[in-house]
Amino acid sequence: MITAGKDKLVDNRASVKFYSNCGTAAAKKQVKQFPSAYHELHKEEAIKSDFYENIYKFIAKTLCAADTAGKWPGLKENDLKVGRTSKQYNPPWKALALGFAAAAYLLFGLLVYIGTKLFSSRPAAYRFAHVVFRWPKAFFQLFSVLRSAGVTMTPLPPGIADASRVALEARRAAMM
Repeated sequence: MITAGKDKLVDNRASVKFYSNCGTAAAKKQVKQFPSAYHELHKEEAIKSDFYENIYKFIAKTLCAADTAGKWPGLKENDLKVGRTSKQYNPPWKALALGFAAAAYLLFGLLVYIGTKLFSSRPAAYRFAHVVFRWPKAFFQLFSVLRSAGVTMTPLPPGIADASRVALEARRAAMM
C-alpha cells in the first residue's frame, strides 16, 4: 500500500489498519508512505519516479516469489525491465511514413479544393484552408454537388458520357 502524508481525502491510519487486517500474509504486505505528497501520487512531480519505482519493485518481487513452481525458470527481479533500453529508437521510416501521409492528405485536399472551385455553384463559399485541411467533409460535399449536377461516378458509354459533359459545360456557362 502506498499512502500520501499530506492526503486530505483519505485517513491514512484507517487505510493502514484496514490493510493490516486483510487476509494476506504479513510477509507479502508492504506499506510505503510519501510524507510530502498529496492524494494523487502519480501526479506529484517530486516523487513520481520514486512512486513508480516502488510499484515496479513490488511487482517484480511478487512475481519472483510466486515462481515456486518453476514456471519461469531463472526469473530474477533485474530481468523485469520497463520501458526502452538506451539502444532503442524510432526507426527513420516511421518519420518518413508520417511525412508522406501528411503530404498525401494535403495534396488530396488541394485536389478537392480545385474540384469544389470548378464544380460548385458557390465557389466563393469554400475557403482554401477549410477545404484543404478538412477535406473529408468537403470531399462529400463535392460528391453531392456533382451528383446534383448530373455527373455520374461510373464509367458510361461514349454517347452518354458526351451528353453529360455537354450538360455540365452548359451549366458552367450558365453560372458565368
